[in-house]
Amino acid sequence: MHAVDFKGLPACSAGRLSKAEAFRQRVHDGGVDPEARPEAWKLLLGVNVPGWGAAQCAAEQEARRLRYKQCRLQWRTVDREQAARCSKWRERRTRIEKDVRRTGGLSWEGLG
Repeated sequence: MHAVDFKGLPACSAGRLSKAEAFRQRVHDGGVDPEARPEAWKLLLGVNVPGWGAAQCAAEQEARRLRYKQCRLQWRTVDREQAARCSKWRERRTRIEKDVRRTGGLSWEGLG
């Protein structure tokens, strides 16, 4: 699916995706052009809900961004002694750090 096709999907005047199943089927049948992937993935993964307008999507994205930043900042407050006592926390932090580096996300220091 090309970016032009993505924008041309059946939608109401407020920019809402009105036929989510048709969208999923078109993605399944033909894939998604790299230009359209950021928005397509948000719909496919349930980050944006079909039927939401642009304002609702933007508000939800900002709420998720703030929650993510809050969680990351909370993790930064764990000191060495606390980390030494909690092996599950260390394991999760290691996984997250690897994933952040792999996907090119923010560093821990970038959230200060």
